[in-house]
Amino acid sequence: MTATTIFERPRLTDQAVSHLTGMITSGAWPAGTVLPPEAELAQQFGVSRTVVRECVRVLASRGMLEVRQGRGTSVTPPASWTVTETLALLVKADRSALLRWLEVRTILEVESAALAAQRLTEADRDRLREALRRLEEEAVQPDAYLDADIDFHLAIAQATQNPALVRLLRPVVLPLREHLQETALLAQARSAAAREHRAIGAAVLGGDPAGARAAMAAHLGRVADEIVQIMNGRPAAVPVRQRRAVGRGGTASQ
Repeated sequence: MTATTIFERPRLTDQAVSHLTGMITSGAWPAGTVLPPEAELAQQFGVSRTVVRECVRVLASRGMLEVRQGRGTSVTPPASWTVTETLALLVKADRSALLRWLEVRTILEVESAALAAQRLTEADRDRLREALRRLEEEAVQPDAYLDADIDFHLAIAQATQNPALVRLLRPVVLPLREHLQETALLAQARSAAAREHRAIGAAVLGGDPAGARAAMAAHLGRVADEIVQIMNGRPAAVPVRQRRAVGRGGTASQ
């Protein structure tokens, strides 16, 4: 009974972390604020210095605090916070819900493409063209191709001029990389993706929100279909090397 009661109660450190987090997110401690000394915080919150030290460690690991020897501990700007890493870990670990995360990605990216078509700057144009160039050049190198693919999608998110979209999209897209690697090995899938990327890029660069929205939806819809087929044990397409083997000997090589 005692053990059950203990586990039902939040640990003291967790409560303290929650309180300090609230102080930061509420603006009571804005960016640049230097925290009081450890002993003063311990007395103020009625906890031990060990608890305060652990709280600082936790918030520093989230990027919310910066600890500098001899200069104290200060609050960092929200742009420096790494709380989205938790989301990235969840996406990576939640393999059974892969299609749900792809759906989340689609919701974010379809509208991001439309916004990007309306808001992109000259710097965004250069970034997007460079990503498209790399996609074309790396078409036969799966790893490099996937890196270019991710950079292309993040370049579109950046072109929305909404940093929150980039912060949300990055931890969803990056962990999906390993799941999408199998489709990147298929020449037919890469060929389809190349056409789709060109269509998305043309619409965004041409300032066509409706076209960008439709092109992104079509692209991610096909990707989802491929993932479903692979998860069900049916390849989305036959790799070039296997088709050649079939042509020579009548059966595909493994």
